[in-house]
Amino acid sequence: MSESGEKTKYGTDYVKPRSKPRIYLARKFLAFVESYEGLMKKHAPKAFEVYSNLSTGTKLLYKEVQVYLNVSKRLNAGQPASSLTRKELEVYYRVPNDIVHVAPALVIAALPFTNYIIFPLLYLFPKKLLSPQYWTSRQLRYFEVARHLERVQYHDNVLWHFERGNISDADLKARSLEIVSLLRSGKQPSIEEILAIKPLFQDGGSFALHNLGYGHLRALSLSHGIRYGGIMPYGKSWRFGGYLWEMDRGLAKESIAQLQDDDLQQCCFMRGFNPVGLKRVEAEQYLDTWLRVSLELKDRELSLLLHSPILLAYNHKNNYGISFL
Repeated sequence: MSESGEKTKYGTDYVKPRSKPRIYLARKFLAFVESYEGLMKKHAPKAFEVYSNLSTGTKLLYKEVQVYLNVSKRLNAGQPASSLTRKELEVYYRVPNDIVHVAPALVIAALPFTNYIIFPLLYLFPKKLLSPQYWTSRQLRYFEVARHLERVQYHDNVLWHFERGNISDADLKARSLEIVSLLRSGKQPSIEEILAIKPLFQDGGSFALHNLGYGHLRALSLSHGIRYGGIMPYGKSWRFGGYLWEMDRGLAKESIAQLQDDDLQQCCFMRGFNPVGLKRVEAEQYLDTWLRVSLELKDRELSLLLHSPILLAYNHKNNYGISFL
C-alpha cells in the first residue's frame, strides 16, 4: 500500500497534541482542582479529615493534569512522541478519561451542604464515581483484576476468528493454524513463531485492523477495554495500539527491574496480563517477552501488538483468577 493510502486509512499520528477547546477545559479543571482542597476544608472539615485520601487523590490528579498539559505543549511545539517517557505517554493517554470520570463527583462534593450525601456515595461506589488517583492500593488491585477478567472473556472469541481467517498464503495459513493448535493444547507459541506471521497483520494482510470483520474487531477491541463503534470502528483500537507501541519503546529505555511495583503491575495489566499474586520475577519475565515481540514490530503492524495478549498469555492460569483475595 502506498504512503498516501496509509495516511488515508490511519492518519499521520496517533499521539497528537490536543485541540484548543480540550486544552482550555483541562486548564479550567486544573484551576478547579488546585482550589478543591480549600473548598473541602471550608465546607466539610470533618468529612475532609475522615476522607483524607481524597486530598491525596486530588494532589495526584493535579500533578497528572499538569503532565498532560505539558506533554500537549511539547507536542504542539513539534517534539516527536518518541521524546516522551513511558510514564508521560501513559498519563497523556489516560488523563482525559479520568477528568471526565471524576469531575462530576468533585464538583458536587465542593458545593455547600452536599457532603452528607456525596461522601457516603464516594465511599460505597469508588469505582463508579472516582478515578484511579483516589483509590487505595487494594481497591486499585481489585478493580484492575475485575476489569482484566471482563476483558479476557473475549479472548476465546478473538482466537475463534483468528482460526477462521481468510488467508491466501498457504505457508502463513499453516503457521497461523499451528499457533492456534498450540494455544488450544495449553501451550504458548514461541516469539519466533509469532513473528513469523507478521505479514498477516501488515497493511493489506488478512488481520490488518482495517481488514478485520465486525465480530473479530469488536472482540479484539473489547479485549482491551475499548468501546467498539463509530464511523471508523478500528480507529480507537488503532490509537490505543499506537500509544502502546510508543510506550513499549519508552519502557525499553527503562530497566524493567527498576520499575516500582505499582508501575510494573499497571504495565502488565495494560498488556493483557494479570500479575497480582505472582512473584515479581514472573511479571518481569512477561514484560520482557512482550518487549521482545513489540520491538520487532513496525508502527503499521499494530494489529499484531493488539493480538499479543492472547498469543503470549492465553494459557496462563493467573489470567483467569483473583489469587490475592
